This record gives sequence, structure tokens and C-alpha cells, in this order.
Amino acid sequence: MYVRKNAANLTGEEWRRLMEAIVKLKHMFSAGSNVSVYDQFVAIHPGVVQLTGAQTRNGAHSAAAFLPWHREYLRRYENALQSVDPRVTLPYVNWGLGDVSETTALFQDDRMGPMGSGGTGFDVATGYLALNPNAFNPLGWSIRPELRPFGQALQRNQALNTGAGWPTAISVTNLLIQGAYQLFRPGLEQSPHHNRIHGRIGGDMLEMTSPNDPIFFLHHCQVDRIWAKWQVDHPGNANYNPLGSGGQGHRLNDRMWPWDGGDSQTTAVGIGNLLPTYAATDIVHPVDVLDHHALGYCYDDEPGCPCPEVDQQPSEFRGEARPNLPIPDDSPAGIVSHIDIVGTGSLTDITAAVDITHTWRGDLQVTLVAPNGFPAELHRMTGGSAQNLRRSFSPDDTPDLANLVQGGVEVGGRWTLNVSDNAGQDVGRLNSWSLDLRAA
Repeated sequence: MYVRKNAANLTGEEWRRLMEAIVKLKHMFSAGSNVSVYDQFVAIHPGVVQLTGAQTRNGAHSAAAFLPWHREYLRRYENALQSVDPRVTLPYVNWGLGDVSETTALFQDDRMGPMGSGGTGFDVATGYLALNPNAFNPLGWSIRPELRPFGQALQRNQALNTGAGWPTAISVTNLLIQGAYQLFRPGLEQSPHHNRIHGRIGGDMLEMTSPNDPIFFLHHCQVDRIWAKWQVDHPGNANYNPLGSGGQGHRLNDRMWPWDGGDSQTTAVGIGNLLPTYAATDIVHPVDVLDHHALGYCYDDEPGCPCPEVDQQPSEFRGEARPNLPIPDDSPAGIVSHIDIVGTGSLTDITAAVDITHTWRGDLQVTLVAPNGFPAELHRMTGGSAQNLRRSFSPDDTPDLANLVQGGVEVGGRWTLNVSDNAGQDVGRLNSWSLDLRAA
């Protein structure tokens, strides 16, 4: 079980890891897509507002599924961050329950970036989320054209108003003593809580494309935390939507879009082509997410929540690269691509997957090199005229990977894939590759 922390208590190193993982998702693309992984998450949020098919209303707001839908949405986003850096977890903005300084302290260049400071409207001008490349983010942060309510730069209000109307410990406490979900949920979703924070940050946070601003996810982490607190006294199925209200998608055993097996589709303009693809078997209902501990996380102030220094040391690691590199014809030197794994422990299992487009598989040699320099041959000029090489390799079918496992190689460090074409005429491209590692 991993721990979600108060953002105000993150160390400088934890902030760096979090923000670099967010930036990586913004510039990382799934195979066959020209939409970044981050922007796919953004597109889901306006997409759920307008649905047709089994669902015909907003599937995630102003009704019972507001809390379970966003819990699943955050979980998947957090998993995406952890695919980049396994040590990252989502922190929460401690509005209401903490001093306002815990919120205002987040708006710094080396954290969530400042409030708006000029440009067209009130652009975020410095830090990781600034439009222009800088020392924090050499790639810059640009809002995708189809998802822009304003312009290319992320926007926020010029200042954060934490005056009258800001949520307080009293307002949250009064919320937590509500005995019925149909009273608790709207009290949490509406002002002075969830809705008020969106409005006070302003800019992109005012729109249904509000995940354009990464602070959205920290804000909703606090929403989820408050629900988790309420659930301590109101656990289980009976305390979720006992009235069965909200229509299709909001009841305990309804499927929630977009994890509904294709039962519903979005009609939001310009959104359909930006969405990720989910398997027909990838189905989530509100009942599946009621127990956040069963989903694998807890909050740092929960009784018995595992110590982060002990519990968050991962034993499983994943890395992925999408180099999209041409493989030079008849060139034994070939090309190289790297995956950096952050972690410690001796390798106990490994799966390496490659996606290579090529018109003559028999020309290819593919070798994985561990951080200690030990090579593992994955493919050596077999397959003849068959096209493409898209497969996974494991110790069960690849002797050199079995040798890596038996040798107790350290998982942490730079893993290198070398791909070469060793005969004339046919050519190809290394689209992507990935590593799934287990350590003891």
C-alpha cells in the first residue's frame, strides 16, 4: 500500500520527482497516438460531461458518481505517473483542514508554479508549467489546441483569494457529520468546497478541461481524502447512494464511462479522437472503488497508514520508451534507446516487450543491456521474410534473460536496447519498448 501525502510536507526531491513525472506524461505518447498521455487524461474530463448510448447525462458531476468516478480517474492518472517514476504518489492540497498557508505555499516555481502573471489574460509565466521552456521544464507546457478554453499558455487568476468563502475546518467538519450520502456528496462537490477551489484558482480550472492545470489532480486528491474520512463512519455499499439516484452510470453497480465496455460514447465536440483506447473488458462500477485501501493507497493522516519510508519502496518497476527511431539499413552498429529505472533490489523477474516495424524480420538483431553491462540477446536474425517484431520476452523463453535473473542484477540504473539491421534492402523502425521488472 502506498501513501498519499500532504503536498505542503513534500521534500524538494519529492516535488522534483512529481513535477518531472507530470512533464514526462505531457510529452509521452502511446503507440499509434499523436495525443500525449497527459492530454488523453484531460480529454476524458470534458468527454464524460456529454454522453450518448447507455448514459445520456453528465457521468461524473452533480450526481452520485462524482466521488467514485473521480476516485478511479485519479487512480489511473497516479498509475500513469508511477509508470514514469514508481516512487511518485499523488499528494493532496490540504484546503479546509489545514492552514491556508499550506495551500498558498504550493504556488511556487519549483512546485505547482505561480498564479497568473500577465501575457494574454493571466498566464502562468514561470516554473514547470510555463509556456516557454525554462530551467525547470526545458520542453515547456502548452495547452493542446483542441483542449484550449483560452490560449496556448496555462492560465490562473492573478492572485489566490483565500478570504471569506474559503473552506474552513468548521465547514469540512459540518460536512463530515452529514449522515446521508445524498447530503454529504453535494456538500463536498459544491461551494464552499470543491467548486470554490476551482473558482478561486480560476483560469483553466474554471473549465471542464480543468485537468489542463495539474493542480486539478492535487485538488481532487483532497476531495477523495475527505470522502475517505466520511467513509470511516459510513462504510460499505449501503452508504453509497442509498436512493439509487442520478440515472444510468451513478448507481452502485452501473458501469462508469469510459470504463464501460463501450456502452456509451462522448458527444463532446472535438473530444472523441483525443481519448485513450480501453479494452472491452476494462469495466469499473462505483462498487469497485468504495474501499480505497483495496485500491492500494491510504492517506498519511489515517490511523495505521503504513510508513512511507517503509511501505513505498516498490518491488515492481516499469519503464517504457517510445523512441520512434528509424533503423538504418545494413548497419551492425544499429540504434540504441534507454530506459532509466529508479529503484533498488536484485532482479527476480523481467519481461521485455518490443514493437518494431520492419519488412524482413530476419535482418534484425535485438539486444538488451542491463545497467551493469551484462547483455541479453532477445532476437537474432530469425523469422526470415516475416514482417515486424512485436512480442514480449521473458526468462521462460529467453535464456539470456534467465541468466540476468539468476545473476541477481540490480534493477536500478540505465537499461539499453540495441537494435540493428544486418542485411541490405529492407528497413524498419523501433516504435517502442518496455520493461517490467520485479526485485527482491
